[in-house]
Amino acid sequence: EIRKNNLGKQILLLGEKNNINEYMIAADLLTFSSKSEGFPNVISESIMSGLPILTTHLEVIKPFITKTTGVMIENNNQFDKIIINKYAKTIQTIYTKNLFNRELIRSYGLEHLSTKKIDERINKIYKDINVK
Repeated sequence: EIRKNNLGKQILLLGEKNNINEYMIAADLLTFSSKSEGFPNVISESIMSGLPILTTHLEVIKPFITKTTGVMIENNNQFDKIIINKYAKTIQTIYTKNLFNRELIRSYGLEHLSTKKIDERINKIYKDINVK
């Protein structure tokens, strides 16, 4: 599709990288479109990097996409030109209105997605399981 649409200069496929945080810090926006996921690590990595997110609707990440962290687009399980147009319009709005503050996104991440918070949640689940 990249070659077919002559987008080789705009879209780069970089392959596997170990320094993803550097890319996220350099990026302006994470776009994430998926029909279904468990909990994708890229969402928490993005938030922890202060990178705003534009994503299709996924229940599992819905609690983490707030007015501070990004925009979730309803997709009704469709991935077609309608979704692409919604993405394009939303990206234009994000850039023209400068909607997101990266420091606020990062603060949100530290408050909700830090390893300490994740560890607390996992320990609570284990304790609840052992009590039952």
